[in-house]
Amino acid sequence: MSLLAVLLVTQIVLGGFDNLWHHELSERLPGKREARVEVALHSGRELCYALLFAGLAWWTWRGAWAAAVVALLVIEVCVTLADFVVEDRTRRLPTTERVLHTVLAINFGAMLAVLAPTLLAWALLPSALARVDYGFASWLLTAAAAGVLAWSVRNALAARRHFDAVRARAREAGLLDDAEHVRQIALELVRHRAGLRAGHGAQHDREDREPPPYAPKPFLRHVVS
Repeated sequence: MSLLAVLLVTQIVLGGFDNLWHHELSERLPGKREARVEVALHSGRELCYALLFAGLAWWTWRGAWAAAVVALLVIEVCVTLADFVVEDRTRRLPTTERVLHTVLAINFGAMLAVLAPTLLAWALLPSALARVDYGFASWLLTAAAAGVLAWSVRNALAARRHFDAVRARAREAGLLDDAEHVRQIALELVRHRAGLRAGHGAQHDREDREPPPYAPKPFLRHVVS
């Protein structure tokens, strides 16, 4: 666990520097409306780290509980990959930020390599959450979890504020955001199909109630003439 603790502390220090220097001081991402998706992704990733730090600080996740740690790691990887895509589409990253992201990814991979045998050993045990105490390392991870959680909440509030502002501006301009636009189109299609069915049914009702107009057969028309 000592090597894992070192890797976790390294991830904490590098991630904290990335957030403080690049996201806050240099790019000022929480204050940019166009960065709202990236800020929301950062909030989700920080929540994953907060849960991971707090969970590993005081408990061993045995049996079926090990799957919870695996799921958390998978979610973190998916969020990080999505963040890479959004970053490349919305802004030009400074060289130092791109290098730091690479180092963080390498360190995270090392964390997974070290944690994998531990998770496998835990998974083979009877399901339980067993409390542990790693001394200073546990308290350091707890403090990191609290700090990352606070950052996650802050970024979530900033992203929500920007999303609300974009929706309000779209409504004022008579426009809709993509999700609302899709819902509106789907609703109109449903109404249109319902109207067609109602009209088709009404037409059949009229045909059943009203006999067709009389039309003499050709041979009767010849006799009458």
